[in-house]
Amino acid sequence: MPVLQTPLPSYTLLASQAGHSLDCFILEVPVSVDLAKYVAAFYSTWLFRLERLVLRMAGYPSSDAEACALGQGMSQSFAAWTMQARTNDQLLMRDVTGATCSWLMVQPLAGGTRLYFGSGVRLRAKRDGGDACLPWTYRALMGLHLLYSRALLAAVGGRLARERTSAA
Repeated sequence: MPVLQTPLPSYTLLASQAGHSLDCFILEVPVSVDLAKYVAAFYSTWLFRLERLVLRMAGYPSSDAEACALGQGMSQSFAAWTMQARTNDQLLMRDVTGATCSWLMVQPLAGGTRLYFGSGVRLRAKRDGGDACLPWTYRALMGLHLLYSRALLAAVGGRLARERTSAA
């Protein structure tokens, strides 16, 4: 199944982020995945490791072991993010600036799991007092962000499929 952009379910931790522009993507995988495994796989895919390299240069190092610890609930932070909320099936992280948040969720399905990934970007008030909106830098990069979000989730699906094949 391809990665799909979908409306954000109202009951999610990400939906509670008032004052943010929110997005949501899903991918169904034919394997049972709990939150711990999803978090570890997400933050240690080949694509996210490239992001981690950039973050390391910015002073926010991280490792696969730290991704596993976050997934297992043994850590409250990872690279440039701090955990804001967690349930048995969801994780909400906020970046060090407070401008963005990332969200992961798993939903069991018959014969597999639906993986959710979403982001939130804090809206900023206009100087003229108008309605809050996305900062221009985020508006300019939104197309790239949406492509990257899809690619990240696809990379997780590929990683989980490879793990399933090698375990068989």
